[in-house]
Amino acid sequence: MGQTRIPEGVTFEHYMAVRSILQHALQDLELTAGYEPKWITCRLHQTGKTETTDAFFLGWVENEALRDIRIGLSKADPGLFRFMDPVRGDTYKNTLNAPTQIFKQKWAPESKRTLINQPPLKLYLSNGFYQLPSNNEICRLSIAIKVNNRYVGTLNTGLSKDPGSALNNKMIEWSQGATSELVQYLKNEFNLGGPEGNGAIRKPKDARTQKKR
Repeated sequence: MGQTRIPEGVTFEHYMAVRSILQHALQDLELTAGYEPKWITCRLHQTGKTETTDAFFLGWVENEALRDIRIGLSKADPGLFRFMDPVRGDTYKNTLNAPTQIFKQKWAPESKRTLINQPPLKLYLSNGFYQLPSNNEICRLSIAIKVNNRYVGTLNTGLSKDPGSALNNKMIEWSQGATSELVQYLKNEFNLGGPEGNGAIRKPKDARTQKKR
C-alpha cells in the first residue's frame, strides 16, 4: 500500500496520473456505449476514515463530444475546479452502502420533463459550476472502488443515454478488478481509507434507479 495520505498529501502529479487513467477508462466505455456526450470521475475516501462523508474528488474527464459543449459555453474544465473538493450528497453514500452493485440514477430528457419537480439538470450541485444542456446527462452510473478488502472510493460516469446493463461489466472491471489500471495505481500510491468489505464481487442487478439527486 502506498504512503500518500488523502487529502493532505495529494499533488497535481497525482491528479494528472489519475486523469490519464480515467481517459483510458472513458475510451473503453465509449467502445461499448458510443461517442455521445459523457464524463467519468473518481472520488476517494479520506485516509484513516470509514464514514461515507469523508471523501474527495480526484479526477474528472470528459469525452470529445462533451468537451465541445463545454468549450461552446466558454467554461473551464470542471476537474480543475473540483480537485480535492469534499464530496457531499447521497450518491457517494448510496454507492458505498451497496458496494458490489451499480448504483444507477436516471433523469428524463428535456423533451419529456414536466414543469413540476424537475429542476434544470446541473453537472454538479455546488454553486459556481456550469449547467449542461439537460439532454447531455440523463443517466449516471456509480460503483465502489475496491482495493484489497477495502472500498476506497467510487468510480462514476454520466451519460447522455441510458446504456441499460451494457456498461456494468466494464465499470466493475475498472473499479474492482485485480488487474485494473486504476486499482493498481491507487494501491501503489495512496494510504487509502474507506470501509472494509467481505465476499466476492457479485454481478450487479441492473441497479436501483433514482429520479432526483
